Amino acid sequence: MRSIYEINRIRRGAAFALHFLAKSLAYNAHRIGLTEVVFLDNSADNLAIFGEIARYVFNTIRPDIQFSTTTDPVAALQDANYIITTLRVGGDESRIRDERIALEHNTLGQETTGAGGFAMAMRSIPAILRYCRLIEEHAAEDAILFNFTNPSGLVTEAIIKSGFKRRVYGICDAPSELIRELPAILGCEERDLSVECYGLNHFSWFTHFTVRGEEVTERLIASPELYQKTAMQYFSPELVRLCIISSSMNISIITTIATRR
Repeated sequence: MRSIYEINRIRRGAAFALHFLAKSLAYNAHRIGLTEVVFLDNSADNLAIFGEIARYVFNTIRPDIQFSTTTDPVAALQDANYIITTLRVGGDESRIRDERIALEHNTLGQETTGAGGFAMAMRSIPAILRYCRLIEEHAAEDAILFNFTNPSGLVTEAIIKSGFKRRVYGICDAPSELIRELPAILGCEERDLSVECYGLNHFSWFTHFTVRGEEVTERLIASPELYQKTAMQYFSPELVRLCIISSSMNISIITTIATRR
């Protein structure tokens, strides 16, 4: 099997946040010897907008990398070594419908958990499994799939249980995003920060924060910067206080990145 540093292609599905992905790939391409990037979407209109933004990013940062867009999954996956999937079957309209139906029945309206998450899973899983078959047929034998398609946990489990013959990693970066932002507030290095995190996807919460063994949870909750410079900016301190579950054993902060409407 070839070493990861010999691999030179990466593919992607869907148009969400293409410019952020393009920038990250361009700045880190040297780490895996990346020479070609293809963005795939089933909407030519999306590619005409987001694909051209991504093209500008690569032309500016790494003009030596061959960049292209396509609506043809077979062409995109041919000999691909890395595939990143961010499918949203039914588009934003399906998410709105899922969340509103759930709320009408007084249940959690969210795309990764509860009724809304389950509905999204029922649409996402058949679609992702079709892509998995194409990956097995056309991608490199040592291809690695990084699944961001929500609900990431259920979808990735379905991929694994389907007998998919490539390596696959399911990723949800909601908790890790907050963890990366905290050292600047706490005045420490990320390696010195320890957390206890529970939950799934966008319904994740932290029970403890420590820096080099020192408990800093209360200090963090009271810091105005937590609500100004991190993903917690979408929540007021008062709301966070309402979500705190206090006991002699722990303090839990719900940090779910919920629908912001």
